[in-house]
Amino acid sequence: MAALCLCSAFLLEALQTGSSAVTKGINWIPFLGHMKSIMDMVDLVATAWPFAALAYLALSFAPPNAKPVAISGAILIAITTLVVEWLQQSLPGRYPDITDVVIATLGWSLPWVYLSAITKSGLKGQTKAPPNPKYP
Repeated sequence: MAALCLCSAFLLEALQTGSSAVTKGINWIPFLGHMKSIMDMVDLVATAWPFAALAYLALSFAPPNAKPVAISGAILIAITTLVVEWLQQSLPGRYPDITDVVIATLGWSLPWVYLSAITKSGLKGQTKAPPNPKYP
């Protein structure tokens, strides 16, 4: 249910018309329009967090060998967000951008990479930081 709510909220926000009556073509240069102000950086985080939340939700139900789930999820998210950005070209006041596709896919992928790194280093299930050998 949580995943459905997150996906619905993303789609509703992404497919709303803007305040302008002009339609724009998709920007194919990643991060071109997102490095001008702090609010643009906040927009990147706002784009990434729902997909990171979906990844953590999927991680809680993932099988022991979760690599196929991670890869198929990344492909599905990349395709879905690309379709949404493509559809924004016909909505007045929207500025479709490939950056949203990249950030959404990274938002999904980073929790999986983090889990993989923790598992390989032997820290899985550990609640405290490993002891520092310099300070016993």
